[in-house]
Amino acid sequence: MHLPLRRALAALVVAVTLSTVVVTSAVAHDDVVGTPAVTITARASLDRDDVTIRSGEIVRFVNGDDERHRFRSRTGPDDFDTNDLEPGESTLVRFVTTGTYAFRDERDRDAAGYQGRIRVIATTSAATPSTGGGSTSAGAPTTATVSIGDRVFQPGTTTIAAGGTVTFKNQDDREHTATSDGDGPIDSGTLGTGGTYRVKLPAAGSYAFLCLIHPEMRGTIKVLDAAGGTGSTPSSTPAPTPTPAPPSPAPSVEPTASPVSGPVAIDIVDYAFDSASVQVPVGARVTWTNRGKAPHTVTASDGSFDSGTLPAGATFETTFAAAGDFAYACAIHPDMIATVTVVSAEGSAGGGPTGDTPVSSDGSVARAATGAAGVPPPTAGPGSDGQDAPLTADRASIDLAGVGGIVVTIGLVLAAGVLFSRAVRGSVRPT
Repeated sequence: MHLPLRRALAALVVAVTLSTVVVTSAVAHDDVVGTPAVTITARASLDRDDVTIRSGEIVRFVNGDDERHRFRSRTGPDDFDTNDLEPGESTLVRFVTTGTYAFRDERDRDAAGYQGRIRVIATTSAATPSTGGGSTSAGAPTTATVSIGDRVFQPGTTTIAAGGTVTFKNQDDREHTATSDGDGPIDSGTLGTGGTYRVKLPAAGSYAFLCLIHPEMRGTIKVLDAAGGTGSTPSSTPAPTPTPAPPSPAPSVEPTASPVSGPVAIDIVDYAFDSASVQVPVGARVTWTNRGKAPHTVTASDGSFDSGTLPAGATFETTFAAAGDFAYACAIHPDMIATVTVVSAEGSAGGGPTGDTPVSSDGSVARAATGAAGVPPPTAGPGSDGQDAPLTADRASIDLAGVGGIVVTIGLVLAAGVLFSRAVRGSVRPT
């Protein structure tokens, strides 16, 4: 056999051997089927970066971003490689050999948010696999991750060992919170997109939490003691408080002669204003205080005032310089609505009468000003009862004066006519 041909065959044998080794050492294959024990989603970062599974179980990798990812092991008893995952794609990886697998995104090796760890334990182990990290003798993990997105906490119920740590990650494109439903220890504050929050829970019990911005989002953390039970629920965590029904639209308030005087205080409780309507005089100052745990705003419908986001305990005040009805709401929770009615000194919410007509202190239109002669102009038309107004002495004298004036005028006109006629006859002489 010619030397070049022998060399070509030898190279082919080496290539086939290497490809066989790579396939044999890989943990992930395209033909993996089954139900995944854990799903890891990439969306701005990994929603779970430290998970524990049993030998032989499957992990599902999902690309929830708008860019390509490729997750590959860096260390571990075997290698695994998801290959390229386009946006929206996913793949299954089955882990057989026990041990710890550290992995990263080969498309962005330095991005810490796309690095993680998978722990594979023996099938006969008493430890319970979970989305957390290490486990205790009772089987509960010491760490866990709760993902926030699409207005839901995932998982809805998380189990860890007493003294363990739970990490909340906001994978959504809007703000959320993770806050104890009551006076418990969970309080993330407002988490923006990609934000994280960690809380350590030393006492066994069941801890309910919710998103204060979207109170329909709720979850539970079960913290197990050494015996694997939750023990008694910590006294600091009361039963979940039902979400209040949206308040009805504020009824219209008829102005009264006695609006609230001086500074006015309105409390903001979670998902309601404690005064749905209040009436104040022009120039009054109104102060709102957020007494709840959720962030709220005080935002006028006409844009005349806006508090911005008020965290718990914060206050906002504004002074009303003009009369009118001022509807406002919480921009975060638009079902929270209320109204401030501002009345003028005359008791009108519309700013009072306008123009040159004077107004009396009781709000009625005053009598027109007297003329130079001190005689008020005559009034005509029916009285307040629909009948002709009675003839008073003043009115009678005014009427007689009018008749006399007419007679005198007629007499003067007739006299002038006679004089004119005589003058004309005298100037014309017969020829």
